[in-house]
Amino acid sequence: MTQSLELVDGINIYKGDDYKFKLVDEKYHRYAWLIVKEKHIQIIENKTDLSDKELKSEIVRSWFLIENEMVKQHNNAKARSRRSTNAQTI
Repeated sequence: MTQSLELVDGINIYKGDDYKFKLVDEKYHRYAWLIVKEKHIQIIENKTDLSDKELKSEIVRSWFLIENEMVKQHNNAKARSRRSTNAQTI
């Protein structure tokens, strides 16, 4: 499976073997703690046998799985810390 990222007219275009996509808003590239979901993806070209919905799910798994897991761990640790601090002040 080939994956690449290309900047075209200031827009990040992601390319797989038989598809192209972008994030629905370029500002998401600047978000440090965004969990990328299907709703954040816009399919530009789909030459696979998958529906757009299925392709979006596959993209999230194949492109963003590791980063999403890291963000979840960070967010959970931050929430645990916040809850611990709140419990101590009560």
